Amino acid sequence: MKKISLNILLLAMVSSCSMGQFTNIQSTHSKYSLDIIYDQTVPTLIKQSLDMTLKEDKNNDEEAILSLKNFQMKRTNIYAGNYLRSLETEITSSIEVLIILDDKEINKTLMNTKRFNSMELNALAEMEMNVFVKQEIFNAIVQDILFEVNLLDL
Repeated sequence: MKKISLNILLLAMVSSCSMGQFTNIQSTHSKYSLDIIYDQTVPTLIKQSLDMTLKEDKNNDEEAILSLKNFQMKRTNIYAGNYLRSLETEITSSIEVLIILDDKEINKTLMNTKRFNSMELNALAEMEMNVFVKQEIFNAIVQDILFEVNLLDL
């Protein structure tokens, strides 16, 4: 009976994972050049990171298009207890990614959320924590985009 309940618990844990299914595009070409199109809402730090990382040879036969648009970043303060200030701050960002290769499209919305303690007595430390968390979110979004682009090579 104990083994059955453990198996059911394990099955429930595995099935409740929120990881989406990977989408693989089978391309007829082994090499492609990646053309990146940015919206006005995409921050310059993300643009610079992707341009440095995804520089490809433009002489390849096949062209893939990576379109990034609708970047949003929202800050939410979380209040609790008897304090007049927020206890935690949550920064949520999202970006829409469209990858086109061989007349096939992959549409995804990548989201990232970071939380940090905002009960700082020093206002400068709180501002620096905001800058640090925003930089971490930008890096996480770039890593997610690179992961999606690398799935094309599978």
